[in-house]
Amino acid sequence: MADIGVEGLNQWSGKNRRWDRAVNPLLGLLQRDSFVVEDIAIAAMISLEASGQLIGAVEGEDVTYHRGRPILATQAYRCLSHVELDWEKMPFDQPRLAKALAGNYNDVKHFDRGEFPDPAVTYALGSFALFIARLVALKVASPEAVDGYLKPWPQDLHRAIERLKGIEIDERGKATLNDEGVDS
Repeated sequence: MADIGVEGLNQWSGKNRRWDRAVNPLLGLLQRDSFVVEDIAIAAMISLEASGQLIGAVEGEDVTYHRGRPILATQAYRCLSHVELDWEKMPFDQPRLAKALAGNYNDVKHFDRGEFPDPAVTYALGSFALFIARLVALKVASPEAVDGYLKPWPQDLHRAIERLKGIEIDERGKATLNDEGVDS
């Protein structure tokens, strides 16, 4: 995703102040020398939450609602829809993946949820969320660049998808490690 690295995000953010809440967590993460997998999951999901709010409602998002209202999984679903990936090639459908991204974030963030999720699961979901967050930023900054970037699929997307194949996600969005496991 060299098309929108730290410099590009800084430049773009200065022109698009309403996207600061989506871009600043990515900038903070990309400017660090090191971080743990939970940092990736948190920063990426903060970005997806803000981006989803700015993108607004998309068709089919109601499958993520809780008690008839949009939740964090809804914001993730909006971002997944916005980037228009070929979902036939993905190991999970959008609703299941959106719920898993939100659930993992909340499991990492909230003390009262018990132990941290498996780091390999957090790595798989967090790295995919980071890719999607950066892709949303690229699409907002330069919609025409996204098509060229995604054809053929970039290596970082291939790696993110391979990591997702190492987990299972149930219908509620709870992600666990499967027998294949997650490669770094």
